[in-house]
Order: sequence, then C-alpha cells, then structure tokens
Amino acid sequence: MDIKTEIAICIVLVPAFVTLVLTILGQRFSQNRYCALLRTFAIDVGFLGAFLVLPWTQFVPAERWHWIPYLTATAAGLQAIPWERKIGVRGRRTLWILFFFFLALLLVPKWLELLEWRGGLPVRAYWVVAMGVSILLLWISLDRMSRQFSAGFTGVVWIAFTVAVGVILFDWGNIKFAELAAALAVALSAGTFVACWTGEKIFLQAAAPTVAVALPALLINGRLYSITAVPMA
Repeated sequence: MDIKTEIAICIVLVPAFVTLVLTILGQRFSQNRYCALLRTFAIDVGFLGAFLVLPWTQFVPAERWHWIPYLTATAAGLQAIPWERKIGVRGRRTLWILFFFFLALLLVPKWLELLEWRGGLPVRAYWVVAMGVSILLLWISLDRMSRQFSAGFTGVVWIAFTVAVGVILFDWGNIKFAELAAALAVALSAGTFVACWTGEKIFLQAAAPTVAVALPALLINGRLYSITAVPMA
C-alpha cells in the first residue's frame, strides 16, 4: 500500500466512516440503550478502527505505545459508567486520578536509559508523572469545555489541538504517531459534524477521556523516541 492510499483509506476514510455510522445509528435508535451507547464510543471506535487497518499495526502490542488506542477505548468505557451514583463525585475523581496515572505507568517505555537515577528517582518516574498530570489536566479541561461551550466551538478547538500535536510529531520524525493523531482528528471532525447537525454534544463529551489519553501519550512517547536511538516497532 503506497502512502497516498494509506492516508486516504486508513487515516481519512475508516475513522470518518466508522464514526459517522456509529453516531448516526446511535442517534437514530437512541431509545434503545444499547444502540445509544454507540454514540458514546463512536469517536473512539473510529480512532481504534484506523489503528487496526494501518499496515504497520501489530494486533498484539509489542511496544508500550501500541496500547494507546486500546487504552483510549478503556477510558471511553469508564466514562460511560455512572460512577457518581456508585461512589459519589469525590470517588469518581479519585478513580480517574488513579486510572490516569496507571495509564502513564503502562505507556511510558522502560528503556535502560530511563531507569537511570537522577535527583533521587529514576528518569522514567519523571516522565510517568509528567504524562499522568498531563492526561489529568487535559481531561478536566476538555470535560469542562464540552459541557460549557457549543459542540461546534468545542469540536473545532479539539481538532485544532490534535492537528497541532500531529504536526509536532511529524516534525520530530515520528510518522506513525503523526498518523494516529491525524486519524483522531478525522474521527473528531466526523463526531463534531454530527454533533452540530443534531444539536447534541454527547458525542464530544464522551470523547473527552479519549483525547485526554491519546494526545499526551503520543506527544511524550514521540518525544522519547525522538531523543533516543531506540527504533520504533
């Protein structure tokens, strides 16, 4: 598959088509709670679908960054659970904090150079904290934005931010990470289109943890690969 075909099919067509189909079906059959859940996972499944059809994808993750699309799906699943009813607002916040730092622990590589000690801690510990804090703060910001602003404004800001991350990754020479950022931007574009068309923001509200996990994970992994000699798998 040449690069133009890869971009057209894997980066544009698949995430856009999957997101549009799931959001429209979820909207059309919203009275059925199972069909309504399609709206919750539409953007994330579009992103995951793009990852799965890319020619370099390894279905069984060999590197930590291979888990990014799967963990964004996990985050979307947790978002769909009404935690406030089960453990209260404070419990929900605590759960998300623990979950995000657990993700950071999973997603930061364990290379030998990152296990060297500096300032009383392994270098990897600083990257784990940086990723955990970034995911948490971004999720809080995106969640509030999705509730306070219109679907159109929220979607455009998220898309612009995601495209900017993709440009940075491309500039660093991380083509695979840049492709994933582009696929996420396309899925967000499709979700934003349906949200503006229907006047419902649930598509974007549900995608807040997906974006919050994906972008810091891509950026930090991209930075680590750009400053080391470790080849990308």
